[in-house]
Amino acid sequence: MIYDIAVVTQFVGNDYCDEIIRGIKEFYATRPVRLSILEVRTPEARSSDYEYQYWAALSLTQARSFKAVILISGTFCSDMTSETIVRTMESYFNCPVISVSVDLPFKNSYITQADCLSGIRELLNHIINEHGRKRIGMITSGQTNSDEGQKRFEAYKTVLAENNIPYDESIVFHSNFSQHGTVNVLREKIKSKADIKFDALFCANDFSGFGAVQFLQELGLKIPSDIIIAGYDDCSQAAKVVVPLTTINQNVNHQGYKAAELAYQIACGEKPERLLKVPVRPVYRESCGCRSVDLNSANFVGNVQTEAQKYFDNASYNISYFSLLDKIQSSQTLSEMYSLILRIFSEVNLWDFALCLYKTPIYVERGEKFVLPEEVELAMAFELQQDYKIINPGLTFNPYESILPEGILDIRSNDFIVNSIFFGEKQYGYMMYKPGERTPTFYAVYMKIVSNAIARSYDFTKSLETQIKLEQENKILQQNNSELNTASKTDELTQLYNRRGFLFLGQQSINLALQMNSNGLVIFGDMDGLKQINDNYGHDAGDIAIKAEAEILSKAFRQNDIIGRLGGDEFAIVASGMTLSAIKTKKKDISEMCEKWNTETHYPFKLSISLGAAEFNKDSFILQDLLSLADNSQYEEKKAKHAARE
Repeated sequence: MIYDIAVVTQFVGNDYCDEIIRGIKEFYATRPVRLSILEVRTPEARSSDYEYQYWAALSLTQARSFKAVILISGTFCSDMTSETIVRTMESYFNCPVISVSVDLPFKNSYITQADCLSGIRELLNHIINEHGRKRIGMITSGQTNSDEGQKRFEAYKTVLAENNIPYDESIVFHSNFSQHGTVNVLREKIKSKADIKFDALFCANDFSGFGAVQFLQELGLKIPSDIIIAGYDDCSQAAKVVVPLTTINQNVNHQGYKAAELAYQIACGEKPERLLKVPVRPVYRESCGCRSVDLNSANFVGNVQTEAQKYFDNASYNISYFSLLDKIQSSQTLSEMYSLILRIFSEVNLWDFALCLYKTPIYVERGEKFVLPEEVELAMAFELQQDYKIINPGLTFNPYESILPEGILDIRSNDFIVNSIFFGEKQYGYMMYKPGERTPTFYAVYMKIVSNAIARSYDFTKSLETQIKLEQENKILQQNNSELNTASKTDELTQLYNRRGFLFLGQQSINLALQMNSNGLVIFGDMDGLKQINDNYGHDAGDIAIKAEAEILSKAFRQNDIIGRLGGDEFAIVASGMTLSAIKTKKKDISEMCEKWNTETHYPFKLSISLGAAEFNKDSFILQDLLSLADNSQYEEKKAKHAARE
């Protein structure tokens, strides 16, 4: 029995999220679980015009194969309130939800959470008792919606009260979890050293701590002799900055591990406790006056080696990016793209991959909910180390049952990143891949380049298919043209299309033009004075005038224009690509051709025709309606001619 479990994260490549995911993977390493990690950002994300499109991946959690969803909720709370998270996500979750960090009131929810109070208590007691600081201010996350940040603020006030230190709002600064935001808040409140009323600052996260250190050093203060700074999170940079930051390690790896354990217990039919608290621990470094690393120790040497390795890794990653961009062409078909993927993925240790495409792109505007289609096509899948690959299998499946068809990507590859494939406002499908040994950030960037290339290849392929289809339809149109002639759908007198033939081929011509993104004109013509010719000179003379006008119209218009005699003295033309601005010149040409015929033939009657036009486009394309509009236009011209003669 293999269990499908989803992980929903705002980001891949974020230290906090990646450490939680690492803990989740550790638990499932030896268990029969296929893990799908979905990066969804937020529905109102605005760091780029189309970042909101990542949210579409959340719809995949509706698959009935998922036994549980692990939600890395802490990152979402910087941008969304708990109520908003539940409101926007709950409809997607058809199984129990294990929230990492924030207690969210989903219908069937569990939580793993850092015991922040115990950690903050130990840290602040250390600052008070070991370093003798009593005026402890705080940089909060008050400018965000973070429940986690609020809990840290409440814990700070609780520990102050436990130590009989009065809470002082004047030394509390509300920021937004960022270094830049913290610097700005402090600059607004503190203009000189004389404005500083605290001897220590506890910060809601490490980046706020970095901002506090930056600002206070700019002010000429020394850390920690003048001011002690402490953060929260123990991010990767905390030990590497110029003044290593005292902080709280909230054991996020273990939070992920325990969340995975809860999800597995649920999948196996067990009923675990709803809340699981994970202990945290302070990490004391130079920013509070404690020594963190012996520069001669093996740890320091290891850090130097790690940084050197990162330098060379970054150089290697850049080479991979440029190599990928060189290989991707602007006009590749999907088949060519599939072949390229098979060649290049092994270069970056991507061995397992599946690509699922929608039958047609789905347009999603900002603020609009994406609706997952009920049928998806498996375009390709492979496990290169097992020499297993399928391309264009023509296999369709229902993603509401499972996000992959049965038997695709087996248990040997038990954790996958799942990304929506989108470009601009269009959603094309999704892809799943097992990341290799490189960093999550590398694969996030690399696969975004691949995703965009797949989207372009999809559009290019569909464009080629449409072109081929239009060419086939054009051939059919030509065949129909021929068949119409042989089936007596021509006017016997003029050899133009009769009404039936014109209406049939004229409408087809309009449809074909619109499929090729082209507009055009429907022109209605009514001969001037045909009744008088018939009355005064007989119907034979009238027939001569009608045939002459038909010949003039045939010469005046292009070979691919559809020209017909609707009956009596009425003619009509469908002219694709012609604009209303060109009709005045066309009328002048036809008038001159009529005058030339009158001069050269010496008949006792004059040849003349009144013309009106109506434009066809994607909003107006019914030939019968367009003929009525063009007839009205023609009638106005005929009235003007009568008025001029009078």
